[in-house]
Amino acid sequence: MPMINVTAPEGALDQASQDTLLKRATETLLKWEGAPLDNALIRASAWSYYHEVPAQSFYVGGEVAQAPKFRIEITTPEGVLDDQKRAGLVADIGKIVDEVIGKAGAGYNHWVLLSEIKDGGWGVAGGITRLADLRAAAQG
Repeated sequence: MPMINVTAPEGALDQASQDTLLKRATETLLKWEGAPLDNALIRASAWSYYHEVPAQSFYVGGEVAQAPKFRIEITTPEGVLDDQKRAGLVADIGKIVDEVIGKAGAGYNHWVLLSEIKDGGWGVAGGITRLADLRAAAQG
């Protein structure tokens, strides 16, 4: 039951590139979570958002950024990703960004911020969903 939020400067990516970025990022995240990609319930619970902000509203070092920068926030239930899985996920997201957005050249063009929600802290449709519930759903 992961969530991906991408924040990007307005107009940085066309619709097809946004679609590709979020589809591939979602599949990669589910892979690192160990979730079955062919499970419709699991896929339906993997939400992604693409947020655009005015291009002149992003700053680097106190100055308006001269090149697009992307913030990719990934939220998962606590305990789904260990250190090795987090490192693999971030590396794979970096490859996706390079392929979809392009390499940054000098410096970097994205951050990946990982957050975990404590068990019992994720509400769905008026109830609490626990990691054990998600694992049971993943088994079919």
